[in-house]
This record gives sequence, structure tokens and C-alpha cells, in this order.
Amino acid sequence: MSAIKRNKSGQTNSTIDAVYEHGVFRVLDPETIDLADGQKVRLVVEPTNGGEGLDSLELLGRMYDGLPEEKIAQIESIIVGGFVV
Repeated sequence: MSAIKRNKSGQTNSTIDAVYEHGVFRVLDPETIDLADGQKVRLVVEPTNGGEGLDSLELLGRMYDGLPEEKIAQIESIIVGGFVV
């Protein structure tokens, strides 16, 4: 995902997805960046998965930790569009 906005001074601000590896940020879609090589930028880092390195499936699985089977069934029923009363 990338998003481009202009700030009050007319400068372009961009939200760019990246991965931090071996001390370097690697941009996931470099074609979305309109910068000259060597241009300084300011990074505001916002972890997208809680910063724990968990994938979406692991995070979803944690939602059920400690819940009884009946509660899990209720949640799954709601997710697929039915409501359990």
C-alpha cells in the first residue's frame, strides 16, 4: 500500500510499505517512490503487525486463546454472517 498526500507547505508526504532487514529498510514497491537517489527523507516507523513478526493467521489464532469451544463457535458463526442467540 502506498498513499501520497501534500502537507501544508505543499511538500508531498508518502506512506510506503517496507520491511526492516539487517539494519536497512527495504521498500516493498520501489516504483511508488518519486525521489532522487541520495535525497534525505524522514521516516516515521509504524509496525503493521504489532512488531512481533507474527503473520495474520497467527494473530487471528491468538484471538481464540483461552476461550471455550462454544465461544469459538459463536465467534465463527458471526464472522460467516450468522448470529447465535
